[in-house]
Amino acid sequence: MAYPRPVVLSTGLLGVLAIIVAGGCSGGGGGSSSAPALLLTAAPTANPNDHASPKPSATAQAGAPSLGTTASASPATPVVSPSAAPTPTSAPTASGSPAGYIQTSGVSDAAYASISNPGPWPSNFRPYCANAFANAASPCPWNDSLPDNPSQLYPGSATIVAAMFAASNILLPGDWSISGDYNHAAYLASSADHLVTVTCTAYCGVSSATFAIPSAARAAGGNDGHMAIVEPDGTEWDMFHAGSYAGQTSFSVTGLYRTSILGSGYIPGGGVTSGAALVAGAIRSDELARGLIPHALFATTNCTSGSYVYPGGSQANICTSGTGPPIGARLQLTLTDAQINALGLPAWEAAILHAMHDYGVYILDTSGGSSPGYLYLRFESQTQYAAYTATYPYATMGLDLSAFDNLLPWGSDFRIVAACYALETCTQ
Repeated sequence: MAYPRPVVLSTGLLGVLAIIVAGGCSGGGGGSSSAPALLLTAAPTANPNDHASPKPSATAQAGAPSLGTTASASPATPVVSPSAAPTPTSAPTASGSPAGYIQTSGVSDAAYASISNPGPWPSNFRPYCANAFANAASPCPWNDSLPDNPSQLYPGSATIVAAMFAASNILLPGDWSISGDYNHAAYLASSADHLVTVTCTAYCGVSSATFAIPSAARAAGGNDGHMAIVEPDGTEWDMFHAGSYAGQTSFSVTGLYRTSILGSGYIPGGGVTSGAALVAGAIRSDELARGLIPHALFATTNCTSGSYVYPGGSQANICTSGTGPPIGARLQLTLTDAQINALGLPAWEAAILHAMHDYGVYILDTSGGSSPGYLYLRFESQTQYAAYTATYPYATMGLDLSAFDNLLPWGSDFRIVAACYALETCTQ
């Protein structure tokens, strides 16, 4: 386990960016700011053949996760209120938080409240926790860095990576259309936003909850309809198939989970992806503009092996051959920071490569297909800008997508590291 460290970047200028990332799961009123009313009664588990998204148990968030076929166990994480001073408890908090899945950062808590809808996030805020030293009791998988040459790899790393990139080098396919928005729309609620009752029908960490949602917020336009709402205290509500929300005071979703933007970013039982909170791992426009992405990246691939490792939390679409990465697989670019700098790339491009090497890329969702292939990275949702009639920043920055996709022989320049790095238990 390496300590979080600064990324050394090239000094190339930000190029013109015009990309759209597709691929997802196949398959203001003046209200009160009171704590959300939660109904923690389990909802029935949905038919696992409904879609290729996670198939979490309806009661998964009530305690320590069961990781099924995982290669390594998940950590036991105490519940704490989302503040800088953790206070473990074995019972639900006053606001109804189930035990076992929230922890706090203490690193950048004060900055998140400066987030605006929409717009650049504070540059000193990294969602989710960060540890100065390895902490197996409360790991922080999104903000811990990797060694330059990790000695512990996932079994069959080379074979899996080769299979993933056998047909194409494409890493960033898609367009910026609203209908093709499979990114994760995220909004910061305020005490002035009206309270909305959300009822879950299938994949339910929480069956029903009432919390503040900005009236202008809209779910991502793709079929997944992902939407995350961050409350003033840091509570994050993640929703799947939330497209029916249009500012009303009640609506239904297919998936609903509660976590904290100041926590680990891991959701036992899967959440509305396959283990990650929705805000985790997105490449933000402000990060590209300054050439620094100080966290791991979220990625989707076609299909997986049928197993999952931390921070994966549930199954997803399975490759018919059985050859593929597990959900939760952490890919690392093998090029070192010095080698990346030597390429002389524009700052945005170097920033992505540095993040791939220094923090890695987690596979936490699938897009369908029977064979492994592709690696879809997540960006800020185009819908969250359109909802406020704002210009989508990526569409005006201009990135040479084809050049990036073919920049490296990805099949030989990635490896899959062991899950112990995310768990912060590796000996290296």
